[in-house]
Amino acid sequence: MAIENVIYQPNFDYHENPERIIATLVNGDIPGFSSEHIKLAKFNKSTELANHWREYSELYGVIGKASFTLEDIETKDRRLYPLKTGDRLLVPPRVALKIEAQEGTIIIACSEKLTSEEKTHKYRIE
Repeated sequence: MAIENVIYQPNFDYHENPERIIATLVNGDIPGFSSEHIKLAKFNKSTELANHWREYSELYGVIGKASFTLEDIETKDRRLYPLKTGDRLLVPPRVALKIEAQEGTIIIACSEKLTSEEKTHKYRIE
């Protein structure tokens, strides 16, 4: 089952002061994970996104707050991860995700492969 390979690390590595927030997302400590593609998104209003699964792993981090709902596409086992600044979440292949991001949140997504439509599959989590 794929969902058992999820890695959730609250308060992984971040430092905050009145001038800035610095958060580490990738530092080579996840065996077998290497990123080819990194995306950042800032949400100017609260929104729901994703609703897909991929054939490769992705590592997510946030500055702000976002709720990640994951579902194993085969077993339908579902888990909820409320991420905040400094948390990170590794989503393995064949695990669907829905993200609910709060206004002002920045989400960083690191993919093992360049984003590919033929390896991305729509999947609605209700």
